[in-house]
This record gives sequence, structure tokens and C-alpha cells, in this order.
Amino acid sequence: MQKLAASIALSTLLLAAGALAAPQANASDAAAQANASNAGRAKGERKNFEACDTNKDGFLTKDEFTACFPRGAKKFDEIDANKDGKISKDDLKTYRESKKEERAAKFDNCDQDKDGALNQTEFASCYPRLAKRFDRFDADKNGKVTKEEMKTRFSSQFAKRAAGKE
Repeated sequence: MQKLAASIALSTLLLAAGALAAPQANASDAAAQANASNAGRAKGERKNFEACDTNKDGFLTKDEFTACFPRGAKKFDEIDANKDGKISKDDLKTYRESKKEERAAKFDNCDQDKDGALNQTEFASCYPRLAKRFDRFDADKNGKVTKEEMKTRFSSQFAKRAAGKE
């Protein structure tokens, strides 16, 4: 579950990112800012990327990335599409889109009755580590979890972690 949650949290961060206010003096300051604030989400990935890019070269080194995204540090090599040892905005965009497609495909494969939602059995078979939390994902309490409910739940969990509440 931690691997799935970390992957989803990182993807959510890259999707809905933001949370950093001003350019940082160093990588540790950037990490503290990233973990402390979730306010600037509407500004999106660009502001977050720029705040993490402490040397302002337009790329994130492994150290810069790890400082901003400590839980996603092991994903650096996967995100670094051209394997040049640094992550560009294009690398992040490509990674984000591929993960979004993977999550959608997994959800669709789990949806055995093809009704656009997962009942408790479908949910448990695809996400066994989350099975006990089905009710937390089923926001409207209709006995099914939609893609939107999953996205909302993971976004909420990420926001709580970023604010230090979970």
C-alpha cells in the first residue's frame, strides 16, 4: 500500500502541485516549504518546479528533486526520461501523463461490470491494501467508488500530509 500510496501521492503532487511560494535559498529550504504549504495549488507545477530548482537552471537535479519530494525520490530515474541525470518540465509532464493513463487503465480493468465505478468486491480485488478503507473512498455512500472519488480521496490525503496532519 505504501508503494501505491507513494506513487499516487507523487502523481497527485505532480498533477495538482503548487504549494511553494517564493524561490528558495537551498534545497533543504525548498523541502521545508514543499511540506509546509499546500496553498498555491492553482499556480500548478510551474511554480513548484521553479521553487525546487534552487540553482535556476531549468532542471531538477537528483538532490533538488529529493529535497522537494522526499517520498518520491526513488522515482527520479523513472521520471528522468532521457537519462541525463536531471528532470525537465517535459520529463515531469510525460511521467504525469503516463501515470494518469496507467491509473485509468487499472481502474477500467478492475471495473468488471463496466458501469464506470468499482463495487466493494471489485475495489478489494484490485486494491487489496485499501480494501478496509472502501468506505472512505465511497464519498457519496452509494456502495461504489468512481475514478473521481478515488482522485478526490488521494488528493485529500496528500493535502493532509503536506499540511502535517496525517
